[in-house]
Formats: sequence, C-alpha cells, structure tokens
Amino acid sequence: MTASIFAILSLPLLLLLLPPSTPAVRPCLGFRDPPRPPSSRRTTRRPPPTRPAIASSSSSSSSRFAAGGGFGSSSAPKRKESVGRGGRRRRRDDGHKFLEELSIKEERSSSSSSSSSSSSPRLDRFGLPPPTEEDVFPPLSRDSIRVPVDDYDDNDRPSFFDRDDVVLATARHLGVNIAAFDDTMHSVHEEEEDDDDDHDDHDGEEEKGGGGGRRRRRWSLRMIHVDPPVFRIDNFLSGRECEYLASLVDDDIVTSSSSLGGGEEGRPARKVQRMPSPTFSSSYASVVSRRTSTTWFCRYDAVPALLAKVRRLLDVDVGRMEEPQVVRYRPGEEFSWHYDAVPRTTLSGSSRRNGGQRLATLLVYLNDLEEGRGGGTAFRDLEGPPKEEEEEEEEEEVAEEGGDRADESPPPPRRRRGRLVVTPRMGTALLFFPAYNDGSPDPRTLHRGETAMDDKTIAQVWIHEDEYRAGVPEGNRQSDAMDMVENESRRLGFL
Repeated sequence: MTASIFAILSLPLLLLLLPPSTPAVRPCLGFRDPPRPPSSRRTTRRPPPTRPAIASSSSSSSSRFAAGGGFGSSSAPKRKESVGRGGRRRRRDDGHKFLEELSIKEERSSSSSSSSSSSSPRLDRFGLPPPTEEDVFPPLSRDSIRVPVDDYDDNDRPSFFDRDDVVLATARHLGVNIAAFDDTMHSVHEEEEDDDDDHDDHDGEEEKGGGGGRRRRRWSLRMIHVDPPVFRIDNFLSGRECEYLASLVDDDIVTSSSSLGGGEEGRPARKVQRMPSPTFSSSYASVVSRRTSTTWFCRYDAVPALLAKVRRLLDVDVGRMEEPQVVRYRPGEEFSWHYDAVPRTTLSGSSRRNGGQRLATLLVYLNDLEEGRGGGTAFRDLEGPPKEEEEEEEEEEVAEEGGDRADESPPPPRRRRGRLVVTPRMGTALLFFPAYNDGSPDPRTLHRGETAMDDKTIAQVWIHEDEYRAGVPEGNRQSDAMDMVENESRRLGFL
C-alpha cells in the first residue's frame, strides 16, 4: 500500500523530468496530450523561410552563420523557440543551410574544374598525358663525356690546334678530310672572287690578286667543341654562291640555267620542291618539337658547287648525300630542340635499306645575322666560349665610394661559360656528327634553330652510311650531277 502511494505521488515528478521530444513515452504511461483543433495547427505553423540567393556575398552569409540564428534570425529568444517545440522547424532550416552550402560548393567545384580542365594537358588515344620535353629529350647522365675547347683568343675564336687534334677528336665519327688543310688548318686550295662580292671575310684569310679587282680566299677550319666534335668552316661558300642558293627558294620553277645552277641551256627544270620538315622524329617528338621554318629540296644538278665542296671537306661520294635543302626562317620562326640522327625504330624499316644512319650534318649560313638578334644554332648540352659577366652595379659602387679604392685598377672581368651557340655568318659552314661510325645516335648533339628576329636562310646536307636514293623532286638523282660536280672540282683546284 505504501509503495502504491509512493508511485502515484512520484509520477508527476517523473513526467517533469522527461524531455519534451519523447511524446511516445507519455501514452505508454496512460497520459495523452489534449487534442488541438485543426485551425490551431495551421495558425501556429509558419511557412518555410525563403532561401537566400546564392549570389549573396560570402561575408554576409558567413556573418549570419556565425551569429547562430539561422537565415534572417539572430535573436536569442527565437533560437530557444526553434530548439524547443519547434525542433522540426529547426531541422528544416538546417536543411536549407545544407542546400545553400552544397550549392556554393558545387558552384566553386564547377568553376575550379572548368579552369583546371582548360589548363590540364591533352590526353592521347590511350588516355595518358602527352610526354613533356624532358621525356622526349632527357637530360644527359652525369657520366656523359663532354669536352669543350679550353683556350680562346681575344675574339672568342678557338686557339690554335693541329691536324692531329682533328684526327683524334673525330676518331669515332665520319671525320674531316684532313688532306684538304695545311698545318695552320687553312685549306690548301684558294678561291678567287670579285672585290664587289657581298661577302665579308670572317677570318682574315684574304690575299689580293694581281689586279682586275680579284681576291683570293681560303677555308678556315676551327674546332669549337672537342667531344662531341663540332667544327666551324669560315669562307666555305662565296658570296655569289650564297646568293644563288637563297634565290632558289624565291621561285620553285627556274626556266633557264645559270653558270652555278647547271643544266642544259633553255631547258625548263624544277630545281627545288617545297616539302615538310625532313628531320626524323618519333610521334612523341613531334608533340614537343616545333618547326615553323620552310624547307625546299633541291635537285642535285642545281647545286654542283655545293656538292663539290661537301665532297672535298668530308671525302665522301655524292651518292651518300641526302637531297640538298634550303631552309628559310622568317622573323619569329624557329626549329625547337631535335636530333638529326635517324631513330633506331626507323632504321629497321625502309631507312635501313636507303642510306642507313645520318653520320654528318653540314649547315651553311647564307646571310649574316647580328649578335643578339637570335637565329643561332644552339646545342643544349655543349659549352661555348666563356663570356664576361656584367658588373655595372659594382663599378658604380666603387665610383661612389671614391678615395683610394677608386684609384685602384679594376679587377679582371669574371668569365662564365654559356651554351654553345653559333651565330650565322654568310658563307660559314657548321659541321657536327649526329651519330657515330657504327650508326648509333649521339644524343649529345641535341640542338635547335633559335627564334630569328630577322630573315635567316641556310643550306644543309646530310651524309648517310651507304648509298642514298633521293625521292624529291621527282626524278632527282645524284648521277645527273656528277659531270658538273667534276667540273666544279677542277675549277676550284680540288683535282
């Protein structure tokens, strides 16, 4: 009896301790809420709060969230009301908050994904990103041997070297016809030119003739890098020869021959043909390497003087020479990093049967370019002559300090080696070897034609391992030029 009375008296206290959010417990105890009229439910229910526009400033939204009062609410009483009997409404407000935050996140995500997609690299057909320049042209290993020229004169020209140095440097390469040069590395033959020939002698090897406005020139061989061997040959072509080769690209059809061009008098002949880049490259290299210059392939019988000089310099048959080419760079054009060697995968096909590997590259500059105007031939991994570093700021400080220090003699200028870059000079040839004698490519000869700020024109000839069969222009054959090459060789004193 006493226990029953205690339970009845403790029920009101227990009901007061129960949270208001557990109405399901109360019917179990025999108590029910008094029924509410339907109108009272409708009058107390408020419409859901209006969702603010996403375009609202982030600062105002963050201030409302920081205030803790929900959308449009910042007072403490309303916050208590939403926590109490209005718990259902609070969950609805929280849902709106979540939707707004989600919309903001989606908007930011879409904008970031669009920006990242625009800057993301293109994918190949396998869904992989294309290779980078470092993938296609990897840096040389530390044990890769590179020997620059040690001594230069005041004009940044390599110091004296003898014939034995040339033979030693080219022992594993096609090499140079050392019999064509004397002990001073000047050609044993001399060429006569008119005094009005628009061609400056870049090496000073000039002798005046006996009258009639004639002068004589000789080739000058300079080794500008030892290993891999790179050579510069000054006075390789005369001014008239450079002008003739450059004129070939002005008109693709030449209807009359000249003393330099050869061919039968009055016979129409297609001397050159414009073609895509002749440099071999893999599909990956074509993604990275860029060429905006223009190339023309020449008929052999259109350039007999050039072929005769190449044969003399390298002591190779004309049958191993690829089609001579003339390349023109307009201002702003370039040929980015590339190899001249034929890739091994290509050598296993038709290139193996047609000449094999390229063993030598000979470029001849057909016009002058000023220093600092671009257009040079640069080797990525080879060092050139040391250059003086500018020290203008230090000189100004010394002048401002005055006193005894200003009277002191300035220290010798600091010199630092830079990348090997050959600046175009009319008639000067550049010779290097993209592969060894055994046909394996030499990756150290990676090079580029720098962006030119002025017009630049070059002629180039590649030498292969074996007999090469020309493809363009149609019907182009080395045999058609052999008689003219022999005549040019006799005229120049090679025979």
